[in-house]
Amino acid sequence: MNIKERRAVSLVWGIILVLLIPLVLGSCGGGGGGGSTPSVGPNAPQGSADEPTKPIGDGFNLRAIVIKNAQGVPTGVRVTWDRVDDDRAQGYYLYRDDESIPGGNPEGHEDKRVNGGNMIDQPDSGDSVTFDDEFNPDYNTTWYYRVTVVNSTDDESDFSNELNITIVEFSFDSFDPTEGTVNDSVTLYGDNFGVYDEDDDHVYFTAPGSDWIEATVDSWEDEEIEVKVPVGAVTGPIRVKISDNPSDSDTDFTVLAPVLDDVDPTEDYAEHLDITLTGSRFEDTQGTSVVTFNGTEVDTYQSWTDTEIVVKVPNDATSGPVKVKVGANESGGIDFTVLPHINSLDPTSGNVGDEVTISGTGFGTSQGSSTVKFNGVEADIVSWGNLQIVAEVPETTTGNVVVTVGGNASNGVSFTVIPSITSFDPDRSWEDEEVTITGTGFGSSQGTSKVYFHDNVEAKSYVSWSATEIVVTVPHDAATGAITVEVGGETDTSDSDILIVLPPPNLDDLDQY
Repeated sequence: MNIKERRAVSLVWGIILVLLIPLVLGSCGGGGGGGSTPSVGPNAPQGSADEPTKPIGDGFNLRAIVIKNAQGVPTGVRVTWDRVDDDRAQGYYLYRDDESIPGGNPEGHEDKRVNGGNMIDQPDSGDSVTFDDEFNPDYNTTWYYRVTVVNSTDDESDFSNELNITIVEFSFDSFDPTEGTVNDSVTLYGDNFGVYDEDDDHVYFTAPGSDWIEATVDSWEDEEIEVKVPVGAVTGPIRVKISDNPSDSDTDFTVLAPVLDDVDPTEDYAEHLDITLTGSRFEDTQGTSVVTFNGTEVDTYQSWTDTEIVVKVPNDATSGPVKVKVGANESGGIDFTVLPHINSLDPTSGNVGDEVTISGTGFGTSQGSSTVKFNGVEADIVSWGNLQIVAEVPETTTGNVVVTVGGNASNGVSFTVIPSITSFDPDRSWEDEEVTITGTGFGSSQGTSKVYFHDNVEAKSYVSWSATEIVVTVPHDAATGAITVEVGGETDTSDSDILIVLPPPNLDDLDQY
C-alpha cells in the first residue's frame, strides 16, 4: 500500500471514530447505578463534567479504630478512607456487616449501609474522609467494612477493598525507651487504644509514695501512644487508663536522676558569689526544679541549662550537701561550707553586760562549739539561731565583733564598749591620796585611757588599771565634783561627787603643859 492509500485509510478510520465517540459517551449517563459504566482510577482517562463516570472501588486505603464512651465501653468504629480527588465525587456510602461483604457491584447490599442508609457527603477539601459509625458493638465481635463513591448523577462505584476490625479490650504491651529523665519522650505500644478522649484517657507514671502522676500525651493512635515523662515521676511502672480501665506495665520505667559533678566554689556566705554547679540531666529550663543547700532551697538563680546552673547561696542556708532536684529525683550531694557573715549589730555601742543582737547568715541552727567574740573576748550567749544571735557584751573594750562557726570566722563589725563607773572609794579625799574607781569597760590596761576629776583635771598618777578597777592619786588642783573615765574616746562620769578637801595639818613638837 502506497502513501496515498495509507492516508485514505487513516482518514476513513478518523471519521468513524468521530462518529462513534458521542455514542459511547452518551451511554455513560443515567441514574440508579444501572447499566455498564467503565470505572475510573487515578490513572484512568477522565470524562467531561457533563459526562460523569464512576470512580474505581479499590484503593481507598480504609482504616478503622474503636470509639468508646466515658466508661470505656465500645460505642462504634471510626472509619477513615482516602478522599477521592474528583470534582464529580459528591459523597460516599459506607457498608458494614458482621460477615465478609462480597466485592464488586454494591447493588442488593443497601441494607448494610451505615448512617441510616444516607450518603456521607464529600468534604470540600482534605486528603481523607472520617466517619464515626456508632452502633454499640459487643466485645470480641468482628465487623467488616467497604465503601463506595457516588458521582454527580448518583451513580455508585463498585465496592472498595474490605476492612475488618475486631472489637476487643485494649492491651498495653511495652514502652520504649525504658529509661529517661523529665520531659523525655516515651512511646507506649499496645492494641486497641482507640480514639483519644482527653477527659477519659490518661497515662500515668509512678510518683513518690506509690502514687501516680499524669503524663502529657503528645499523640494517641490505636496501637501507639507518645507521652512526656512528667515532672515528679520516679522509677516504677507506667499505667494506661482508658476511661475507668487501668493497665500497668510489667516492667519499670527508670527515671534517671540529675548528676552533679562539681560545685565551684565550695564555700561562701549567703547571697554573695555566683556558685556554679556543673553536671548533666538538669533539663534545659528550670521549671519546677530546685537546687538545695543542706535542704534549703535556693532563692536566686542566675542561669539554668541542662549541664550548668548558677546560683547564690540562700540566706538561711547551713553547711552541708548541695543537691539538684529535678521533679522528684535528686542528684548526689557535694559538701558546701556556708561561711558566717554579720550584717548588722543592734545596738552598735553599749556597756558591759548589755545584750546585743547580731543579725546575719550562716551562724548555724544551734551554737555547738561556735563562738561570738567582742574585741577578742568571748561573750555569753543568750540565744542562737542561723540568722540571729543575742549575746552579752563581755568585759572588754571597743573593737570588732566576730562570729566563728566550724573554725570559720565571719567578717568583723565594730562595737563600741562604753566604760561605766559604778563607785569610787573614798568619797572624800585630798591631794596625793589614792582613789579606787570601780566599774566595767575600763580595758585590761590603761593605754591611752584617762581619769579626770572635776573640770577635766587629769589624775596625778595611775597606780593600777584593770577592766573593772582603776587606782589613781588626786592631783594638786583637783576640786570637788564628779570623776570621769575615758576609754577609747568614750567616757562615763560618776553619778556622785568626790569631796576634795585640804590635806590635814601635821602637828609637830607637841609638848604637854
